Amino acid sequence: WASKKERCVALSSCDAELVAASMAVCEIIYIRALHEDMGIQITGPTAVYIDNEGAKAISINPLSTSSLKHVNRRHFFIRDAHDNSLVEPVQVSTLGNFADVMTKYLSPERFKQLLAKFFGGMK
Repeated sequence: WASKKERCVALSSCDAELVAASMAVCEIIYIRALHEDMGIQITGPTAVYIDNEGAKAISINPLSTSSLKHVNRRHFFIRDAHDNSLVEPVQVSTLGNFADVMTKYLSPERFKQLLAKFFGGMK
């Protein structure tokens, strides 16, 4: 896991999710290639969890609309990876999004709840 400053300004939460997803896909492709170099074969696409419905729809839908004119072409990289069966965008609900522990202000109760789920899955 890594934290990086985005190199562009997103105009909406959907844009921000597309930027983050495309960065994640780049890392996934690198890690898949690294595994392949070590002789470890990965079968099937890798899940990319997206908590924004619009971003998920844009990431798999090849249609372009006028509302997407401002989105940089490089952020549609996830679409190409999906078409090549390298990744599969998966909708994650806000209630089940463990990344919120590291990226958002949460009430103490919600923080403890997500943290328990996060570390509970690492037994």
